[in-house]
Amino acid sequence: MPFFLVVFLFFSCVANSAPLSPNPDETQQTTIDEKGEPVHDQTVIISAPQDGSYLNKFKRSQSEEKEYFYTYKQSISPRIGVLVFDTDELFFLFGFHYMLASNNSPWHEIGTDLVSNGTGNFNWCYKWVFFETTRTRPFVKAGANLKLDPSLGLSNFVALQNYSLKIAIGIEDMLADPLSGRIDLEGLIGMSGYNYSLVLGYSWAW
Repeated sequence: MPFFLVVFLFFSCVANSAPLSPNPDETQQTTIDEKGEPVHDQTVIISAPQDGSYLNKFKRSQSEEKEYFYTYKQSISPRIGVLVFDTDELFFLFGFHYMLASNNSPWHEIGTDLVSNGTGNFNWCYKWVFFETTRTRPFVKAGANLKLDPSLGLSNFVALQNYSLKIAIGIEDMLADPLSGRIDLEGLIGMSGYNYSLVLGYSWAW
């Protein structure tokens, strides 16, 4: 009887002291870097958001851009810029332009500018607008300009050298409905010479 008890106890000790097999799920692979320090492999899983919120936001912004329709028919435009004469003299100008109401191009735009040399300009132009119902609207202008010299008084209207041809290109871009930023590049050609100007401003439409 003691012999069998000794055998039973011996196999019980052997079974209890046997190492457990490693769990494959708990096994961690370790590598050694250049400094001889262990580096544990890590797996990072990056997944796209399941709700597709970014894609939906992008599609929504594109849809809003396509659906926008510029409905305004008239506007007023305060402006400021620089004017350069053919004599290389440079002056500043400040003025207002008003686009008369119309349903389609060409529009009529009248304007007046004060120049820092003490003179002024009054002009009436045709204005052709491209992509006229979108947020960004390029345009070209052509018309007549009258230079106003205070020293001439009413003679300004009969002095042929005060009249000139005005041409311009520009662009308007919606900032906050109904306000648009505006830039104009203009030129005047007349009997007394020519000048050109770069003008910045905005258009308030209704």
